Amino acid sequence: MKLIKKYKKYALSFLIPLVFLCLFFLLRRFIGGYSVLESDAKSQYMPILQYYHDLLHGVSGVTFPYTLSKGLGGAMYGSFFYYLSSPFNLLVYFFNDISLFICLTIIIKISLSSLTSYIYFNSKFPKSKYTLFFALGYAFMNYNLCYMSNIMWLDAVLLAPLILLSIDKLLDKRKDGMYIILLMLTIISNYYMGYVMTLFSFIYFLSSLWKYDDKKNRIIHFIIITVLVGISTSFILIPSAMELLGVKRMMSLKEMPLINWNFFDLLVPNYIGLANIHNPINFWCFFIFAGTCIVPLVISFFTNDSIDKKEKRSTLFVYLCLLLPIPFQFLNYFWHMFSIPLSFFYRYSFLATLYNLYIAQKSLENLKINRKILIRLYILFIILSIPLGYLVTVAPDYYLYLSIWNIVLTVVLLGITLFLLYKDKIKYLVFFMLFELVLNWGIVGIISGGVSKETLEDYSEYQDILKEYCSRDVRCESEYEFTMNNGLWKGYNGVTAFLSTYNYNPIKVLNVMAGTDNKRNLINYKVDVMSDMLLGVKYWFRENKINGYNDIYTIDDYVIEENPHALSLGYTVSNDIKDFKSEKLGPLYLNELLYTMSGSGDYLLEIPSEKIDDKTYVIHGEYKYPYYYVYSSSTLEEEGNLLSRGDEYGVIYNEDKDIELVFKEEPDDVIVYTVNLNDIEKFKSNRDELEDISILSDGLTGNINVEQNGVLFLSIPYEKGLSVFVDGEEVNAYALLDTFVGIDITHGYHSIIIKYEIPGLKRGIVTSIIGFTLLIVYKLRKRKIH
Repeated sequence: MKLIKKYKKYALSFLIPLVFLCLFFLLRRFIGGYSVLESDAKSQYMPILQYYHDLLHGVSGVTFPYTLSKGLGGAMYGSFFYYLSSPFNLLVYFFNDISLFICLTIIIKISLSSLTSYIYFNSKFPKSKYTLFFALGYAFMNYNLCYMSNIMWLDAVLLAPLILLSIDKLLDKRKDGMYIILLMLTIISNYYMGYVMTLFSFIYFLSSLWKYDDKKNRIIHFIIITVLVGISTSFILIPSAMELLGVKRMMSLKEMPLINWNFFDLLVPNYIGLANIHNPINFWCFFIFAGTCIVPLVISFFTNDSIDKKEKRSTLFVYLCLLLPIPFQFLNYFWHMFSIPLSFFYRYSFLATLYNLYIAQKSLENLKINRKILIRLYILFIILSIPLGYLVTVAPDYYLYLSIWNIVLTVVLLGITLFLLYKDKIKYLVFFMLFELVLNWGIVGIISGGVSKETLEDYSEYQDILKEYCSRDVRCESEYEFTMNNGLWKGYNGVTAFLSTYNYNPIKVLNVMAGTDNKRNLINYKVDVMSDMLLGVKYWFRENKINGYNDIYTIDDYVIEENPHALSLGYTVSNDIKDFKSEKLGPLYLNELLYTMSGSGDYLLEIPSEKIDDKTYVIHGEYKYPYYYVYSSSTLEEEGNLLSRGDEYGVIYNEDKDIELVFKEEPDDVIVYTVNLNDIEKFKSNRDELEDISILSDGLTGNINVEQNGVLFLSIPYEKGLSVFVDGEEVNAYALLDTFVGIDITHGYHSIIIKYEIPGLKRGIVTSIIGFTLLIVYKLRKRKIH
């Protein structure tokens, strides 16, 4: 019985969120039929976890450390340690249902974060009656609600309290083993969050020094072991850094304003209901909500005269480090591993909630309420809420999920909280905090949309059918985008990709070629005869049929079409490709590129359009072409089936009927092009193509019969670590269009081998061994001294 009594709260800290989250997901499933695959979990994590599952099971064609299923192809080592290296992910081996695995992972990690925070809080306040409530506050905080789909960040959320506890032990008892192990585990689980935790560990360490003597030696010791832990994980950090050198940062430091003058950004995170599970990208929000009582308790901490001024200053130092990036947004550059994120703008904000909960409990230990200050702040909060309410009314897209009712409800809840504080009803206060958090989850769970499980099942069936046609020497694509990484999901070669670790060069060149998105690490590829041919996109899963492509399978409202013009993944082109440059975009760029590759041909035809009036033009439907490229200085009044491919042009699919173009303003000129299919066919027939392609874990092999000397163009991204062998001899490989692999090739029959070796891995392993050895030597020396 004593044992049960001793560990009862530990068990409850884990079991309460476990039960609650199971009910939460079950209710969302029963009420709306929603899958857990929301936001990036749908577009990124589900497909890459399926890739990992298939890799662990040895599924044919699923390869590591190089794969052709990652967009156009690419290295996976850095991606593995960003997305997949959490020890929890090894359990995916036992799950064929990745959606279920992600759901259970979220439940277990958040429940464990409640347990670890209870362990930490209980060590700080062993006699407190309310520690369990604050641990539950950490589990149910708004950060977890909004960011829970980012499962690779949740390891840091659950490990953070233990790392802070390990720093306390390091300072109190000079025991650093726990800190070393936990920090190393955090870096291995996700090096990005490992960096964040390393930075906060140093901040927390410095803030805790105020009550200790011999500060200099303590700081030196802490820096040495932290640096040696970092060096010991070089087998991850060095190869990942080399792989990610080509990754475009979300936003450059030059794009960030020096000062964010919108003070509402400091206020907004305190409102209830500020989240959405289906689309959590609320760009400018610092997610710290864990109940309305937290901020008053933190304020009471600073107004309490019985608390040491040194402790207050050290606490203020932590808050400045955490909160200054809100008004001074360029400081996010340092928190986010020297990059500025485009979304999920304050990814470290769970640390602010954890620290808030700690300070709130510290305030309760010797609670002294300055009622006048709290009442004045409450009045100020109400006054500021009025213009904020006006802002969300006139600009509802700025704070995406904040509305008048959120503001009114928060004002009421804060009033109740202050009343309970005023009456010293602490027991009721912590219960009320828990009620608010459950209410917050209920509100967000109800208002959030989602993806139905039926939609997932239907799309999975579509992709399975498409995969049956997609051999390894060509690529396949889908018009209907459920996930942005279909190739990784189903194990075939695609083009569309969205990974934070994707090389930017393919994104850049495909934006020029085909108008894909170049603002993020995203290729959102659309059908195009010329680029389809060059990239070897042979099969399309589409709703709209394309003239010139062959229908080979129909399911529901969709069709799988075969592109008869698709080339292999490798083919011969003219030597002139080495010097190719063009300032044009889209079809005009492709026209010049194809001419340079072949030395002949005109791949665009200008199609006449009839002017009806100043704003209206008509393309007559007697032309049997796939689609029309429309160039104009104006935009269409009604877009219809116009797909924007950049600032200069759009694409209209030909439906064999007259197409009316109604522009918003009178255009200076309207020029319409289509694809010259005759010259496209000639281009393909004059290429010598790579055949008998086999996919290896570290590259691919194939054979080619070359009619005349030239360049072998391989439509896979060029990156460090790739080597090309012709007839067993390594040859010089270079980047074509700053993106694709090219080699010089001579007349005759050749075997081609492309191999990938992880850049920096050997150096990283050696550095890790050195770092780990130094760490052991250093610890033995310290033990001998003490």
